Amino acid sequence: MNKKIILLVSLILLILLITIITTNTNKHETITIGVLTPLTGDISSWGQAIKKGINLANKEANYKIKLIFEDTKCDTKEALTATNKLIEINNVTAILGTVCSSVTLTTATITEKNQTILFSIGSSSPEITHAGDYVFRIWPSDDYEVSVMSNYISKNKKDIKNISILYLENDYGTTMKEQIVKQFTEKGIEVKSIEKFNSNSKDVRSQLTKIKLQNPDSIYFVGYPDDTKFVFKQISELNIDSCLIVPGWIMEDKSISEYITYINKVIYTIPNIKPTTNFKNKLVEEYGEEGDYALVSALAYDSYNIFKEITDKCADNTECIKEEMYKVNYNGVSGDISFDSYGDIVDRPYKIKYLEDGKVIELN
Repeated sequence: MNKKIILLVSLILLILLITIITTNTNKHETITIGVLTPLTGDISSWGQAIKKGINLANKEANYKIKLIFEDTKCDTKEALTATNKLIEINNVTAILGTVCSSVTLTTATITEKNQTILFSIGSSSPEITHAGDYVFRIWPSDDYEVSVMSNYISKNKKDIKNISILYLENDYGTTMKEQIVKQFTEKGIEVKSIEKFNSNSKDVRSQLTKIKLQNPDSIYFVGYPDDTKFVFKQISELNIDSCLIVPGWIMEDKSISEYITYINKVIYTIPNIKPTTNFKNKLVEEYGEEGDYALVSALAYDSYNIFKEITDKCADNTECIKEEMYKVNYNGVSGDISFDSYGDIVDRPYKIKYLEDGKVIELN
């Protein structure tokens, strides 16, 4: 064969090889993830912590994945608009970071229809368990949290024979209320009264007055951190001294720390997981501090890295990603992570804490 022809054929083969490599590389590098989380408004402390964890992981991965952040403000209308944009305009392969159960459930109706992965970092409604095959979450379900609390109260707090419930009227508060009624009643603990409130009112004195007249042994309060501030203050103003039961993620939100002085005798439960020291050092090195929610940043960091590992194998093949998500057995900075057949995280241990006279102790 003529040397010029051999050279030409070799050059063509080289060009084809480079094209194949470049195409595969670009395909991987152009994978796009939407991050849907509350960057402003209620529980923005979680959203900002999620943003820090995901950005840190992406930086360490040398920005292999394109991130598009959208602010939900923990509002379903905002989430609906943002989800449609991410899928229809940005062509995302997955959406990470949803917080607030109502937002996650709204988002899931769209992602499931479009076969887009939805990976929630901080939504706990039991309804999410059945939201779809493409929906996963790294935070435990409310039914498990309430189960832990009701078991503890029934076995260890014999002085609490009845409770009243004050809950935020949204998906999160309503499903929590239903679980509280179901599981406490099953344990033989009477539910004396149930009151709901709207977060925009900033006034629950009427509801609290009704509860005070019932004189319950304990009040189970369910809301968000911004709600907690005025609720705790008004509990103090009305001289209500019943023991409080409060979701742990609220009690450990640093934004309410000054309002804890208004209350006394609080029992709460929180996942017994801590971010590694090495990860907390990374946060300080990158941002100058751990931030208000190092654990949430750790969960976001792990979520990103799980997704990156899977897309290294599956690229943007959503069916492949979904199947690999169900097989996850990952040891991350927030602990061991795997999912059950519903996409719920499994084997998250809990611990019970008690606040009295400004001091917090862990209970057995």
